[in-house]
Amino acid sequence: MTRSHATGLILLFMTAAIWGAGFVAQREGAAAIPPLTFNATRFFIGCLSLLPVIALFSKPRGKMGPRSAMLIGGIAGGALLFVGINLQQTALAVTTAGKAAFITGLYIIFVPLIGRMLGTRIGGKVFVAAGLSLAGLYLLSVNDGLKLAPGDGLVVVCAVFWALQVLVTGHFAPQLDGPRFAFMQFATVAVLSALGALLFETISLEALVINWWPLAFTGIVATGLAFTLQILAQARVAPTQAALVLSLETVFGALAGWAILDEVFAPRAMLGAALMLGGILLAQLPGIRMRKPIRLWFARRG
Repeated sequence: MTRSHATGLILLFMTAAIWGAGFVAQREGAAAIPPLTFNATRFFIGCLSLLPVIALFSKPRGKMGPRSAMLIGGIAGGALLFVGINLQQTALAVTTAGKAAFITGLYIIFVPLIGRMLGTRIGGKVFVAAGLSLAGLYLLSVNDGLKLAPGDGLVVVCAVFWALQVLVTGHFAPQLDGPRFAFMQFATVAVLSALGALLFETISLEALVINWWPLAFTGIVATGLAFTLQILAQARVAPTQAALVLSLETVFGALAGWAILDEVFAPRAMLGAALMLGGILLAQLPGIRMRKPIRLWFARRG
């Protein structure tokens, strides 16, 4: 292993840890700030935090890609991200950070499955991974009445929208400048969330000021800093290996929930979480082949 490769792996672990801790920040924010207001503020801050990243890592102006693709892809991907992130934020008011982290990770399974519905060939491991993840979801979230625990169903739907956003991003990404494309998506989420907050929520500036740290963490650390670490890391590490490390976000989310919020998994839920993690990791292992590669690295939310 070269020093450059080792550095890339360390940066990826740092990125996954930041994203995992982000679930705790989101849950803390969900307890005091309505979801649309939270995400409007968070993604506005996130856009500002991406400006230095754009200045440092963006391609020259003549190599940014077609403006029409940037506009269409950015708005389409941002709209899907808007739905997914607000479903997740709504759910975090009633579910735990650890459970939300594991269930959100299902998007890694949904990406190839939705791709299969659209005509893309996938390997058999994906179906095994999906089976493991569904079994894990049952143990983690389904009660004796065969109903999903409050909030968990919203996170499952969130994962579907996340997968759709990854597919849209994967379609437009190869021809576009990554940091600017991410900025366009995040700006779309900020604008749509702000419009929704003005229409459907009561915005309290006092609540935003008092609960500044979840907004600052998700907006600056989980967007600007994590995005920068990810760019630096993926210049050194192969995409499949990078995806495997980044999928550990689910584990870091559970650990952060335990360490900061005193969240504890019952033995049944722990087994479910282990099965879901196994499915997520299996879906990323070499041997799964798709005709068109799906680029996950900058499709991630802020």
